[in-house]
Amino acid sequence: SIVFVALAALLVASASARLLTVFQSPAHVPKAWRLVGPTASTENVQFKVALRNQNMDILEQEVVKVSDPTNAAYGQWWTVDRIHDLIAPSLDDQMKVQTWLESFGMSVSRHGDFQIVTGSMDKVEKMLDTVFLTFQHESGKTVDRIMNYNIPNEFSGLIKFVSGLSSFPVQRSQPRVSADDTAGKIVPETLWQLYNIPYKQEVSYYNSSICLVEFQNDRSYNPDDLTTFEANTLLPDVQPDHIVGPFRPKVPDFEATLDVQFGMGIAQNTSTWYWTSTGWLYDWTTDFLATDPVPYVVSMSWGWTEVGQCDIGACSGMTSQQYTETVNDQFMQITMRGVTLLAASGDQGAPGDGNPKCSNRGAPISSIFPGSSPWILSIGATMLNDASPNDPPVVYKSPVCQTTDCATNRVEKVCSYPDALITTGGGFSTFLAQPSYQTSEVKGYLNSGVALPDSKDYNATNRGFPDVSANGHNYLCNL
Repeated sequence: SIVFVALAALLVASASARLLTVFQSPAHVPKAWRLVGPTASTENVQFKVALRNQNMDILEQEVVKVSDPTNAAYGQWWTVDRIHDLIAPSLDDQMKVQTWLESFGMSVSRHGDFQIVTGSMDKVEKMLDTVFLTFQHESGKTVDRIMNYNIPNEFSGLIKFVSGLSSFPVQRSQPRVSADDTAGKIVPETLWQLYNIPYKQEVSYYNSSICLVEFQNDRSYNPDDLTTFEANTLLPDVQPDHIVGPFRPKVPDFEATLDVQFGMGIAQNTSTWYWTSTGWLYDWTTDFLATDPVPYVVSMSWGWTEVGQCDIGACSGMTSQQYTETVNDQFMQITMRGVTLLAASGDQGAPGDGNPKCSNRGAPISSIFPGSSPWILSIGATMLNDASPNDPPVVYKSPVCQTTDCATNRVEKVCSYPDALITTGGGFSTFLAQPSYQTSEVKGYLNSGVALPDSKDYNATNRGFPDVSANGHNYLCNL
């Protein structure tokens, strides 16, 4: 709108000569949101200040060592403090930023290459020489965001960006309902049999842990739905023992419900974390790195194309490539703590979420992130064939399978539309280099004679994904 452009122009013009202006254009405001006007508030907000790191090449070498079963250092994970000692800017530089923040009344917590900051909105406006604006979603929800910020030139080589003040919530797409599927529903018992997972309800594995992560302040699962699912599928009546972030169970989200029901159905009798981030990947990784202790395995069913990361993340002052690379560095630090990160490889086949209808022939092939990160165990999706009359019968003990058709076949194929509602993703990263651990596998694949797209549409020297695949079709979900 004209009012919006005028406000934005005023904000940019207000920057003094000693300030470095970082501007986010009106194009970065999602279409479902409209400007209401300036915000007048003294409420506290929390945000992150990302600092320049160092020695990331050394950290990468060390991560490879401790992750290699053939290396003498295998399994000798590092503490957060040890990681920070290696990669953080000098203490003098950290204190320089902290002193500046505190001079405006901010509360600061230092964490190596980032600082978590809390302060009132009016003081943040003065410090960043900006204005908070109120935006309203077409659903009626409102948020307060800034469209530009300014930092002193003396920090231009030290502060990479400020996160948590300018990104907009993105509505998570919901799965469509399948009208005709003869393969039968997938329940935890299906996966136990398919992948030889031992089921012992009486055995507890609470020295291990799994974390189901949701983003963008997503709606939560309903504990009553989980109890129903457990009763239907042979699972003990238990709930996650760690809830982190906002929890909104009254109007549950389908995908979040699916995540927690099957997360607990496969990682049986383990300590389960359910973590909701109000922001996107950088916001979550910094929160995770500031937490101790942490879960050992993290599962993320979210993702978006690498070249479109700034459509979701707070990318003021940097490109989607820089955002992807920054978050990838955070993933490497998390890996060095001994944590296994899992993510989906995508839902839209080779073209990826940025080009689902193949309308842009020059678009990169399925550069889905975080699934394209070399520090992520990237997981593709399979589906089951229809059962053959000659297949041996499958016997289920799950109560729900006594009244509902559950999957009766054990032969997998690639999950593809229209039989499935998604076509599993895969390809090569647009921005991230190929890790040494997959060099021979990628070379073998490229030389196998398999049909390949035009070489100009992907970079075969970059990270290839997924790493593994498992069933991702027609799951039963109690909601």
